[in-house]
Amino acid sequence: MKKTISGLCLAFLTVLFISTGCKKDAAGPDCTAMAKEVSDASMAYVNDDSPANCERLKNAYIDYLGSSCIPDAQKEQTQMLLDQMELLCP
Repeated sequence: MKKTISGLCLAFLTVLFISTGCKKDAAGPDCTAMAKEVSDASMAYVNDDSPANCERLKNAYIDYLGSSCIPDAQKEQTQMLLDQMELLCP
């Protein structure tokens, strides 16, 4: 049940990340690619919660949080998801 709820939360936030768009500076990171990696990693983890997929998703969140791509309104939610991934990943 916990995995189902976590999976639904991940899927919801993935849609939220992509639907709100990303900022992109000329010299900055490729925000679209970063959002796609979070989305792809989320879906991979929902479909197969293997340690490799968990680590991939955790790293995608870390990269996204460390970039200028994430809107301020999403930082807290994304940090909470990263905190959950830290607990779920071995």
